[in-house]
Amino acid sequence: MNKKLVKEFREELKRYINFYQQDIENIELRLKETQGKNGYNVNPMLSDRSKIGFLLNYLKNIGTDKETFQLEKDIKILNFLDEKSEKIKKRKDFQAKCLEELESLANRWEYSANSIFSDPEDFMHDLECRDECEAIVREINSDRKASKIREKIKKADTKLQKKCLDLLKRFKDFYESGEWDYYPKTYWWRHLKEFVEKKGENND
Repeated sequence: MNKKLVKEFREELKRYINFYQQDIENIELRLKETQGKNGYNVNPMLSDRSKIGFLLNYLKNIGTDKETFQLEKDIKILNFLDEKSEKIKKRKDFQAKCLEELESLANRWEYSANSIFSDPEDFMHDLECRDECEAIVREINSDRKASKIREKIKKADTKLQKKCLDLLKRFKDFYESGEWDYYPKTYWWRHLKEFVEKKGENND
């Protein structure tokens, strides 16, 4: 176990819980200002909550009983925030907001893929955009418009997959630091090295 990395993940967990709290408070404030009519964004709340889940699962899985116990305070705060989040998700306009923001994110992801992820400095933001797409997709009910947006994301994904080897060379430092170990394997864009290796095995 890399204790330094675990410590960093613990600090990141606390940071994202703070972000999550701010996201919810911003939504509540906007709804209050507009008398519940609109004016809020769901993406920050959903994407920050998804990362919290990944970090929490990772720390629970690698931690000792003592280390897990130290997470209890964070979990208590998280449960309180999740109750607030669920109230927002029950709003009649929540699904529409998800679709609206997902379409915008999908267009950004498509643009990045079409430009072959040409700017190294922006690559991290490109990956975060893909994370955000996934966080919203998981909240959307079946919908014809959602299916079209998911197809757009899938096509952009395919372009990234074809450029994996080149990207690993250009962004080598990102993929050797281990800083994304907490992401689930389904977030393959955060595990490009493993994706390439698996692809190679399947082609043998």
